[in-house]
Amino acid sequence: MSRLNRLLLVAVTGAAMLLASHSASAGVRVWENNKDDPDTYQYFDVGGFVQPGFLWEQDDPTTAQYSQNHNTGFYLQRARVNVALQLTKYFIARFELEMTGVPALQDAYVESDIFSWLHIRAGQFLVPFLQTFQFGEANISFLDREIYTPLAPLRGFLPYLSPRDVGLSISGMVGDVSPGAKRPVFEYALGLFNGKGANGGANTNNAFEYTARLQLHILGLAQGRQWESDLARNASPHVSVAAGGYTNCDQFGNWDRGFTTDAEFRYQGIYASASFVYFNNGPASGGNDLGYGQFCGKGQVPPNIGSGGHVQAQYLLPAGWFGPTGGGLELLVRWDQVTPFAAPSGGFLGSTSPTARGFSQPTNYDDQSVAPARWRTTVGVNWYPIRLQSLRLSLNYQFTYQTEPIVANGQDILLSPSLIWLQLTAGI
Repeated sequence: MSRLNRLLLVAVTGAAMLLASHSASAGVRVWENNKDDPDTYQYFDVGGFVQPGFLWEQDDPTTAQYSQNHNTGFYLQRARVNVALQLTKYFIARFELEMTGVPALQDAYVESDIFSWLHIRAGQFLVPFLQTFQFGEANISFLDREIYTPLAPLRGFLPYLSPRDVGLSISGMVGDVSPGAKRPVFEYALGLFNGKGANGGANTNNAFEYTARLQLHILGLAQGRQWESDLARNASPHVSVAAGGYTNCDQFGNWDRGFTTDAEFRYQGIYASASFVYFNNGPASGGNDLGYGQFCGKGQVPPNIGSGGHVQAQYLLPAGWFGPTGGGLELLVRWDQVTPFAAPSGGFLGSTSPTARGFSQPTNYDDQSVAPARWRTTVGVNWYPIRLQSLRLSLNYQFTYQTEPIVANGQDILLSPSLIWLQLTAGI
């Protein structure tokens, strides 16, 4: 091994060990008080992460002509700074700021973990509905979330599914939550939000967003369940199933009513998950509709059905293959799809036939209000210098295929863009 390679290995390993020493907290603990008294113990943590990378789009001439999202070049996806302040035993304040471009607030909330079955949170935070939003941005395994979730400024196929909102939630777990327990644990989360998304300002239409998520951990709580992987290499299998509900008045003046179902599996480095999400969107009637009739009575787009889903599988190779640093290599594959706009006819999922009643054929590949259906396949690899989710180098290849044509210049156009994405995640 050359001297340069040895120096690089020492540098990466040293940085990783420093990160590992603080992995139990939100970052580096810079202050604490009353350490010997659990009731009055206070602390202040500072952390963050950066995700620089390189995107190489493999657009054919047709895609380049009809899609405005072209991103070949170096790319800073995220640069986050976060703090956590424990005020008393039962009150913790957390803040996270995105520093790319114009600084924007991500998380800003106060929470109280009174009992294991009662947890209260107020402020701006990830909405408890979709499975993917149970993982923070530094803890997802692929380089982006499922295709049906909004990713500004690249896509917004189901734009009402904003990751964060301002509001209040109560959550908790019922069952044996002790480490290593194998009995079922029931987890719930109920939320009430403005429905305007992150930093969305005042709730001017007086209509609220309601969410609920119920999850059953059939074989007990998995170790490392905050990560979208089995980086913890659970020694026994862990399976969970979940369902959620959602209702809101969106930016197009439609009443969005939807549900989601999902499942998850972890065992010996294997992680697999699947999800499905469904929405029926249209004007409220003014009857038993949570008061939305006054604010969502006239939709700006026709009534429609939106849906999406994914399946994915990952495998973390055994630690013994990577020497004394305890690093790891993870292989990943995912298939996901979205149908943003289907006519509310032709069955449960609606119809995208041009002759379907109420169908509006898309004319723009990137349009958020009436976008075409598509599916995507992603394959990737994550390299961990040590087994720490917040320090990894990731490579993804994505191939997308549009299944519903857009009408442009009197022609039906189908696009199939692809992307190679290399990114480093480093944080404390």
